[in-house]
Amino acid sequence: MKRYWVHTPDEGLMGRFETLQEAIDELEDIIQDGRSNDEGWHRDEEMKDFCILEVTHVATQKNLKIRPPKEELDEDGCDKDGEDWTHEFDEICDYKVEKI
Repeated sequence: MKRYWVHTPDEGLMGRFETLQEAIDELEDIIQDGRSNDEGWHRDEEMKDFCILEVTHVATQKNLKIRPPKEELDEDGCDKDGEDWTHEFDEICDYKVEKI
């Protein structure tokens, strides 16, 4: 998983990187490019929005259930556990936020 994201005020989230150093290098290049264009440096306030974000938690799939065959559903479209399968999905699950 690419844990590091580069953010700029103009573009928002711009890229994901495997290592912190890759993200630092990219952000420094972006800042340098802004310095050398006709607009010059951004105001100090805006520069604080040039940043690197580290992903610490992600949503992880839990309790995956695959739609049972039609013959295993009752007349209301429920399986033996009472799960309603009248919707169009072939699978359902829960998600939990977990630290990576």
